[in-house]
Amino acid sequence: MEDLQTSIAIAPGVYWVGKRDPESIFHANPFVRVFESDAGGAVQWFTMLIDPGSPSDCAVVASKVAGVLGSAARLSAFFLNHQDPDVASSTSFFSHRFAPRAHVLCSEDTWRLVVHYGITHDRFRATERHLRRGLTLPTRHVVTFVPTPYCHFRGATMLYDPQTRVLFSGDLLGGLSPRGEGSLWADETAWPGMRAFHQIYMPSRVAIQRAVASIRALSPAPEIIAPQHGGLLRGEWIEYYLRRLESLPVGVELLDESDDDVPAWNHVPVSYTHLRAHETDSYLVCRLLLE
Repeated sequence: MEDLQTSIAIAPGVYWVGKRDPESIFHANPFVRVFESDAGGAVQWFTMLIDPGSPSDCAVVASKVAGVLGSAARLSAFFLNHQDPDVASSTSFFSHRFAPRAHVLCSEDTWRLVVHYGITHDRFRATERHLRRGLTLPTRHVVTFVPTPYCHFRGATMLYDPQTRVLFSGDLLGGLSPRGEGSLWADETAWPGMRAFHQIYMPSRVAIQRAVASIRALSPAPEIIAPQHGGLLRGEWIEYYLRRLESLPVGVELLDESDDDVPAWNHVPVSYTHLRAHETDSYLVCRLLLE
C-alpha cells in the first residue's frame, strides 16, 4: 500500500498529488508532470499541473505540489480535461495565488466554461491547434492531445505523454472507490465503482467506444492510464477495462431498458438506513453498488 498522505511518483517525472479521505468514495486525482532538459548545457524546466481539482482539496494539493517543485509558483502550465468543478475549479486559486503567468491548456469547448472561473484569456492555449503534431514544450518534449467528445463533456480531451507512456484520461476509466481504499492502483475489484461512475456520467456507449479506439491507436501504447477519479491502471488491467467498457450500456442506453429491475431498487437493505436525507439518488445508487 502507498502512503496516500504524500505525493507519489507513478512514472519518471510524474507525481500524483491528490487528497484521499478514507470516508469518501469519490476522489480526484491531480498530477504534476515535471519536464526537464539539459540540452545545450543549460537545464530547462517545464512543469504542468494536470486537472487541479476542487477548492476543497486545494490545501492538500498545494502542499504536495510544493513538495515536488519546491514551490507552487514554479508551475508553468495547467492542463484541464474538461471544466467540471471537481476537475478544474481550483485552477483559479493556483493561477492567482501562485502562478499567474502559467498557461491553461484545454479545448475551446472547455475554455468557454473555464473562463467563468476568472482565468484571463491571454493565458489560454487551445489544444485543437496541436492535434496533428502535438505540442512541443520549451524542454523539447512533445505531448499529444486526444479528444474524447462526450466522455462525459463535449470538449473533453485526454493528455498523452509519450516519453513516460502515461495517458491522463479524464473521466474515462475513472471510478468510485470503496471506503478505506488504500491503494492508488486499480485491479479487478475496481469494476463496480467504474461501472457505476460510467453508467451515471457517460451519455452513450458510442462515445466510450470511440474513445477506446483512440486509446488503442496511440503509439507507443500507454503503459499507465491515469484517470481523474478512482484507481490508476497499468499492465493487464488496461486492456481488461477497455474491453469491459466497450460493451457497457450507459446513459441513454439505460433509458431504453425495461423497468424489470426497478423494484430491486425499492428494496433497500436496512444497513443503508444511515444514508443522510440530502444524499442524491445517484449517490445512493453508487453506495448500493460499492458497499
